Amino acid sequence: MECSNSRERYRRSCRRSHSSSFGGPHRPITFFVFTVLSTATVGLIVLYYARRGEAEAHLSAPRDRMVVASPAIFAAISVLVGACLTIDGLLAILGV
Repeated sequence: MECSNSRERYRRSCRRSHSSSFGGPHRPITFFVFTVLSTATVGLIVLYYARRGEAEAHLSAPRDRMVVASPAIFAAISVLVGACLTIDGLLAILGV
């Protein structure tokens, strides 16, 4: 069915956008996943402080690797963001 005017097209697009995967039957599942993940992060922090000596020994090697690799990771992310912004700007200039 063809929309007769722009207002009707806008209403139809709004109806489609509000029926996303976060509504309806998926809402309880989304809430449950959020609750579990947020509780787990707080729980892991509490466990870290409860077993601080053991946790520091276990996490010292990954922390040292991240300290060494962080400039390279930051440079790679900066290049990706710069490339995305450059492409977006060029597409806007070209009108594509």
